[in-house]
Amino acid sequence: MSDKSREEMIRFLRDRMVYLKKLEQELNRSPEHLAGPSDDPQQRLRENEAWITSLYDMPDARLKEMYEDEVRDSKGFLDHSVFAAGVFEPRVAMADFNRWGKRPSWSSDEAVALTLGKDPDLVNWERVQNYVGYHAFADEYAELRERIRRAEAVAELVFPVVPEQFVMWLERNGIRCPEALGVASTALSGHAGSKEDPNGDLAAQRSRLQEENDTLRQRISELELQLQENPPGWMNTRTSLLRLVIAMAIKGYAWDPKKARTTTVREIKSDLNELGLDLDEGTILGCLRTAASEVLSDSDSPSL
Repeated sequence: MSDKSREEMIRFLRDRMVYLKKLEQELNRSPEHLAGPSDDPQQRLRENEAWITSLYDMPDARLKEMYEDEVRDSKGFLDHSVFAAGVFEPRVAMADFNRWGKRPSWSSDEAVALTLGKDPDLVNWERVQNYVGYHAFADEYAELRERIRRAEAVAELVFPVVPEQFVMWLERNGIRCPEALGVASTALSGHAGSKEDPNGDLAAQRSRLQEENDTLRQRISELELQLQENPPGWMNTRTSLLRLVIAMAIKGYAWDPKKARTTTVREIKSDLNELGLDLDEGTILGCLRTAASEVLSDSDSPSL
């Protein structure tokens, strides 16, 4: 048997059937092991359920053979992929531009497939990459994908991308796309820039983000002032503890915050170890510096 258990192989074959059923709808034909010629949905459902049930009764050798064939097909091995490669042909696996145009954003993979007129649910890089060098559509997909990747690298595009912004990028770079894609991507946009000013929407977004940033900075300043005037109880406790730390460090260990080299940290660590308390020297030094910066900075007298 395969390294996979019978249950794992059957689960894989069942999941493959879900994907292949969608391909079947696109190609208007059915793999012989999925369903018969019936056009009755209920009949087809019963046939598919019967096929799944038959997997459990199938001999080990036959189940393994079917599983390995489907694994090869799913990875794009050409001898087993005639059916899957059919989606690359014209007028097959065509995108529903109205549906995709209503999406608020697209991934880079979705953008490539839609530019080529394909349904991203069926046509994506995971499946297409296996056909590069063997199928003209796969080569075209790979070339466009690389061009988009390079545009993303220099911040010409940022993914997820707003549909209209992506279509404008295509137009600026002379890349053809289905007319329906452009229409659908702008149909619901009420704030994007015009075609005469393809960067208008980006400028508007930049201005809006700057305003929001200024507002947030002002709010942060207000909150910081409120904390200074009315600090919460825990902050008062923290300040008190820091004062204790700095007082004991300076008066008890003769620590000088201005000196770069000191034995104070090693002495404190040694005393902690004697008490069964473990702190590394980096943590101790960090606490001392924090106490010094927050307590001594506003103190009129280093002697506390």
